[in-house]
Amino acid sequence: CGSEQKALAPLVRKSDSVLMLTNSAPGTIFADSAGKIFMPQYAIEDEARYNATLLNEKGSKRAIVLYIDNEYSRTHEAPFDEVYK
Repeated sequence: CGSEQKALAPLVRKSDSVLMLTNSAPGTIFADSAGKIFMPQYAIEDEARYNATLLNEKGSKRAIVLYIDNEYSRTHEAPFDEVYK
């Protein structure tokens, strides 16, 4: 999730087609594809902020988040860390 979509964005940008993703992707994917990629789900960054907000509201004092070294995890990390206190 993420890496494949980012790789496709320049190809879709040059094509006469649009691409609908059936899973979440980084929010930057839309600009990278000149608006030719869309999805029916929230962007990964929005999902990360939502999850962090939910943990804050539940009063969680500590959270362990496993990030794998790929585009999907890197896109989750910063927005989550911005919101989770």
